[in-house]
Amino acid sequence: MFELKQANNEISDALEWGFDLRLSSESIDTDWFSVKAREPFVAFGEDASGGVFLSGNVTGRVLYVSSEGQAGIVAISMSEFLQLIVTHPYWFDLLKFSGSGSLSEMQRSVPYLESEQEEDDKHEIAQAREAVSKGLAISKSPHALRQLQYAVSAGGVDIEVLAKDGTRFGSLFNKFTVESNLMWKQH
Repeated sequence: MFELKQANNEISDALEWGFDLRLSSESIDTDWFSVKAREPFVAFGEDASGGVFLSGNVTGRVLYVSSEGQAGIVAISMSEFLQLIVTHPYWFDLLKFSGSGSLSEMQRSVPYLESEQEEDDKHEIAQAREAVSKGLAISKSPHALRQLQYAVSAGGVDIEVLAKDGTRFGSLFNKFTVESNLMWKQH
């Protein structure tokens, strides 16, 4: 199994500023949710919005728990997850504009999300991709979008994420489509 222990400071920094993934094995607050699954999941990182990334101890699946009450498997392995974030740093927005999980709708969203990246962001992401590619032998994947859609729709059927009050977290897929974004309609 691919391990993030291979990540040195340069790679950790690149993952954080290029892909909004702060690696940490300590100090990640997971008291606000519980995971019911056949295998234990261990937190390995978080994003700027308070979402937590966890890895399955047996399968290596990557579970994302958002601070907004959504959760799900986003990759079947750590290397697939890293390929996802390197290929589509805006992966969470792809789920938001998925039309409730439609691969074709996610594909339609890609050019809009790519165009929304600021020039400075594009440069930082290119530098981060280079650091991650060299340091971890991970590169962009033409299959990353399809793998994300599959992982979210089928990769976590045996997992339940619950809030402290027992409320079940919702799917990472959202109902929005390209037409839902008024700014995109102008293009």
